[in-house]
Amino acid sequence: MGAFNESVTRILSNNEKSNDQNLQDEKNKVKGAIQIFGSGPDTKEPIMRNAFHTLLTIAENSIWITTPYFVPDQEIFTILKLKAMSGLDVRIIYPGKSDSILSDSASKSYFAPLLESGVKIYTYKKNFLHAKVILIDHEIASVGTANLDVRSLHLNYELTSFLYESDAVAPVKQSFLNDFSVSTKLDVTEFIERSLFKKLIESLTRLFSPLL
Repeated sequence: MGAFNESVTRILSNNEKSNDQNLQDEKNKVKGAIQIFGSGPDTKEPIMRNAFHTLLTIAENSIWITTPYFVPDQEIFTILKLKAMSGLDVRIIYPGKSDSILSDSASKSYFAPLLESGVKIYTYKKNFLHAKVILIDHEIASVGTANLDVRSLHLNYELTSFLYESDAVAPVKQSFLNDFSVSTKLDVTEFIERSLFKKLIESLTRLFSPLL
């Protein structure tokens, strides 16, 4: 019986250790999932564009975007307008001071229709903004190298991660809130009433947007 008791004791002890390890493993588990997308000129399909298209389409409550360059293709441009017109909280943070005059001018050519559709556009007032982040419904985030411009969506080599209901999404939301606090929201009327010369230059540079 002595050997039997020792065996039972050993088994129970191992089970306790196993249960403790399982509990520790559960505590260490990271909530949610992550998906990585890579794209470039050597891919048959515009993977990055399709991924962003899908991400924006599934939004039900909010779309928050931070991008240093905003030259979207027609499909993504239309999605943002329709989502805002449907009552979603669509916001874009854009640099108050760009590092590219031509790209900045082309980007602003898209602003008026978006503002009229209900999209809120903020200009970042601190240093140059280089983050490329999208937050959907405060539950899904995209963080990576891709801008919302034609080159990133169709031509350049890019890498972006999608975070689904992950613990890492909360800091992304807080980062947006911090950036909103140091940004200026564009006034729809004031922006639409900017000079005819600016509108003309923006329209001309928009023609070259696939090259910017």
